[in-house]
Amino acid sequence: GTGGILEGNLDDAIINVNTDAVYALTSTSYITATHPVPATGDFSVSWWQRSESTGAYQFPISNGAGGGGNGFGSLWKDTGTYARFDLHPTGSPGTRYTTNFTTDTNIIYDNRWHHYAVTVDRDGNLVTYLDSVLANTNDISADDGNSIGGAATFTIGRKSGTDFQGNIADVRIYDDLLDIDEIQTLASKINIEAVLGVNLVGWWKIAGTTIDITDSRPLGSANNGALTGSPATVYPFSVNVQDTMTTDGAVTVTQGKLEGLSL
Repeated sequence: GTGGILEGNLDDAIINVNTDAVYALTSTSYITATHPVPATGDFSVSWWQRSESTGAYQFPISNGAGGGGNGFGSLWKDTGTYARFDLHPTGSPGTRYTTNFTTDTNIIYDNRWHHYAVTVDRDGNLVTYLDSVLANTNDISADDGNSIGGAATFTIGRKSGTDFQGNIADVRIYDDLLDIDEIQTLASKINIEAVLGVNLVGWWKIAGTTIDITDSRPLGSANNGALTGSPATVYPFSVNVQDTMTTDGAVTVTQGKLEGLSL
């Protein structure tokens, strides 16, 4: 499972629950890969993200959209007033469809891991989900048949030099529409070995005991990621128990390493 309770005096032991590492992504350190999003067909995107407040726009996942260009992409507002997914097809009408995950400033830059999912029904709706809960729906049927546009590659953690501060893991692209049961499964654990059927057309785990930016999907040819820059390796799943913590209570660990130091 992803949780547990540890009780009592831990002394100076280290309890390794999850020591997985990820990259600390920035405007100059990011991941790129050829994206398998269909030009005119339905698709879904799923990923985990932890964002830090930087006072700058952030583009966690993008092949050009998010800031007005063609393609698809996610955009975190610099002031933290919204986090959204954009779809901007080419052709006519070529509408820029902006659909929020949330406008809650207490969530967008809270330094916590959240799961994001998008389903894009090209003759229906673009639907966003935050932590497996439906967030918003946007009718995109007017651009049915128009190419999605944008670059053939997409970036994880950057767009056109724009800053990103935080961590991203378990990025998946599907060439069909995820249902709510599948989204809830993907939102239950980072890199869960599930929802791995033929419609999974790209999977970049990133998080792991060894950071992995290869395409890990079990079927088909791979679109392995490439690293730009030299991002720091960090361990955001760790929870450190310091001297000020009492030893007679319960410590809840949802996903991470718990270190009992000088208790």
